Amino acid sequence: MKTHSCTVLSGVVTFAVASLLLQIEYPWSTYAAFHFSKWVTLFSYLAAALIVAAAAAAVTALCLSLIRGSFVLKGVMCCMGMFVSLAVISVLLGPGGYDVPGTRLNGIFFSEFEFLNFMFMVAAPASVAAAVLCSWLAHRQAKITAPSSN
Repeated sequence: MKTHSCTVLSGVVTFAVASLLLQIEYPWSTYAAFHFSKWVTLFSYLAAALIVAAAAAAVTALCLSLIRGSFVLKGVMCCMGMFVSLAVISVLLGPGGYDVPGTRLNGIFFSEFEFLNFMFMVAAPASVAAAVLCSWLAHRQAKITAPSSN
């Protein structure tokens, strides 16, 4: 697989993982009855999962194209890079006070100390999932590009 295909696959799989983790940590039933519309809530969940997926895709692309070494090293660096980038985004959207217009990202996922829940209950497991996927993809790339011994 080429790096572009790996990046897309990483983003799609991590989007699904992040959506599941968001539903576990921030159940829809808690936020569906708030004063803003269900569409705003849905868009907020999708935007949060998209942020996680974009971080995974970007870090996977960087790790697969820039890091030379074993597939384990690439996976570890992917995990660390993704977790650090999501931690920075969590701090910016939480205590930093930034918000995405038209959503309730700050109110649902990052208000008060909820940004810590996001970092440790969503970002950390999603980072591990992205690292496992990145390691597997790097291993597949190494097997495909390795010269045959015939």
